[in-house]
Amino acid sequence: MFSRSLLDSNNISISIPNASIGNLNINALENEVLLEGEIENLDLNISSNENITEIFSDTFSYKEAEVQFDAFIEDEVLKKLNFSIQELDVNELVLLLDKNYQKFFKQINLDTINVSGEYTQNNFSINNLELNFNENSQLKFSGLINLENFLNSKLNIKGFNIPFEVFSQFLQNINFLNSTKLPKGNLDNFDIEYSDLIKINSLNYITENGSELDLQGSFNYIDFSDTNFDLNLNSSSSNDISNFFQLIFPKLDSNLISFDKLSLSSNIENENIKIKELNISKDETLISILGDFNLDNFSNRGLQIKINNFKEFDLIPNAEIKEILNQLNISHFTMDGTVIDEEIIINSLDVFEEDELKFSLSGETNLSNTQQTFLNINLQQFDSNDLSKLLKYTDQDDYAKYLDLYSFNNVEGNLIIDLATGNYVLENIEITQDENISTLSGNIFDEKFSGNLSLKNLDLENMEKFFLESSRLKGFLDLNLDISQPIDLKNMIGISGKINGQVKINVKEEEIALLLFMQSLSQDIEDFEQINQLINTLSQSFINNDISIEGEVTNSNNKELIIKDLIFTSSDNQELKGEIEYFHPNYKITIFDIIEQDDFIIKFDKGSYSYERVIPDGTVRKPLEELIQKNINKLFENLLQ
Repeated sequence: MFSRSLLDSNNISISIPNASIGNLNINALENEVLLEGEIENLDLNISSNENITEIFSDTFSYKEAEVQFDAFIEDEVLKKLNFSIQELDVNELVLLLDKNYQKFFKQINLDTINVSGEYTQNNFSINNLELNFNENSQLKFSGLINLENFLNSKLNIKGFNIPFEVFSQFLQNINFLNSTKLPKGNLDNFDIEYSDLIKINSLNYITENGSELDLQGSFNYIDFSDTNFDLNLNSSSSNDISNFFQLIFPKLDSNLISFDKLSLSSNIENENIKIKELNISKDETLISILGDFNLDNFSNRGLQIKINNFKEFDLIPNAEIKEILNQLNISHFTMDGTVIDEEIIINSLDVFEEDELKFSLSGETNLSNTQQTFLNINLQQFDSNDLSKLLKYTDQDDYAKYLDLYSFNNVEGNLIIDLATGNYVLENIEITQDENISTLSGNIFDEKFSGNLSLKNLDLENMEKFFLESSRLKGFLDLNLDISQPIDLKNMIGISGKINGQVKINVKEEEIALLLFMQSLSQDIEDFEQINQLINTLSQSFINNDISIEGEVTNSNNKELIIKDLIFTSSDNQELKGEIEYFHPNYKITIFDIIEQDDFIIKFDKGSYSYERVIPDGTVRKPLEELIQKNINKLFENLLQ
């Protein structure tokens, strides 16, 4: 139905109660798909004035949607279009759009759309745009879209219960971002302003696993380093936690992340993140962190860290520290400390093996250079095997050898380590071996020891093998030493102290018989009788019998250790007095007044033994070997006569 005013021929009214349209191409929209469908109750008022035409419509139905528009055309070009569309199938909207804007809705599964606004050649002013995904999911837009350059647009975007993959796809369609690593979930509700900055008034994201992310703040979409927003995150999903860490800390190895609960409150400004609260846990392990660090350079940081029942050793960045923890059979540890750049300041660190406290420590270390380490270690449950591993780890192999002399059940006390200077201080060390308690204090510097030690129940068999390279002795010895000057095995001076204990000297019967036989070759009857009596005394009271020993240790010359005033006392109260001179690895044993006033000397030099008898004036009697050779020759001379 057409009508025109009799007074104004430029005004025309068109009324179409019901009509089908087909093969309708609107060149102004530059759409490639022809419009077609059913139109109901379309009323148009058309007025024209020279080169300007205005078209006004009442509300009409198009494919079950309610539509109204006002169009302004100048020189056959659409200059402005005011419109309102309610409950339109989104697929139909796409057909109405210019081909340049149809791409904004690709791969997005929408239901219906409500939109009202104004379209011009360069701008799309949105009064209200509602995209409905289903009855419980909606996305709302208002503002101005610059059709020539979307980045110059100004929009307010709100929504609730939006599947994030849909929202992410829309952002990709408008070239706002390429992709996101967020775990699957829904944007529960959000309010975002888009202009020269992205301003997030509120954003709440809930993953499929129940993790919740809240954001508030702003960032520059051209330069993502220009940011300032608050981020809060709560999760009880290990997979989500790993994904979130990868998003926030892209340079962190995701294989290291293994936690099942996380609570984070933080602020991110530019490339810096300030942690107001961070609690992460797995099973009984809990880590709490406060402070700040740089997202681009994680080593630029200042963090306060509290760790309880930590077992995730794979997270430790330093391989040497991980290795020593494994070597010492550490099950978990608890820590309170601070990390400043590469420096770790340890207020307290308690290390456990199973349920027992193994040691505690405090001090400082450097993650990039562990030689810059100063630690105060309080040993609680350390045995000889543990201490051996620790000494080898700190390159004290020479002192680790000494541990073979003395196996113990436990050691307690303080050990101060300064790797920068190579200085080790031992304070009030108590060493427990069954019911015996030994003590040790002193200093190790440049692999040399000085200090005091009182060792109980030393195994003589081990000491003999280590120092004398023989195997005659059994028994135990108490050793008290004051070492005033730094010593090592190659430089010994300034040692003083005492020894006492029980010893058993093993001599085989055939060795005694051989000695008697050799002595029987002597032509000196008096000498033979004296030695025979001595050997009988030694075999009955000292040889192969338990005897007590005591003496004083002195060391006035380099490399020479002397045990003087040495007294051997047998169980039947027989006594022998002597002296030992030790100059590694050789030694000299002197027994005083063994026959009358003669001294008996045993020497070990370069792997061989020699024996001497010295009379009081210092003259050495003829060596026993020479007497034996002479007597054997005399024996053969007698036999040949």
